[in-house]
Amino acid sequence: MINTTIDFALTNGETVKLTLNFELLLKIKSKYPNEYDIFSKYVLFGEKSDDLDFFDLIQVIYVAYLCANFEDEKIYSKEAFIKLVPFDMALIRRTQQELLGLKKK
Repeated sequence: MINTTIDFALTNGETVKLTLNFELLLKIKSKYPNEYDIFSKYVLFGEKSDDLDFFDLIQVIYVAYLCANFEDEKIYSKEAFIKLVPFDMALIRRTQQELLGLKKK
């Protein structure tokens, strides 16, 4: 996992920062344990998991949003964030891959 910060455009016209790194993930694990657990299971087991949910696909992006905006007082809830994510599966996949440092096969 590389420490990458990227801009992500929401459907309301706002652009938010996304990033992942180990230090911030530890903070997320402490402050948002449920979000971290979903993220961790998805990253570790991915699509091989029997209990994968459609919205787990957005989890990497949401946790990266929490990491990048950890110190902010105004932060979107997961439900509010999901409403603002463009319904573009290719974009979601590309963003996940970039955040996780994965190369497309």
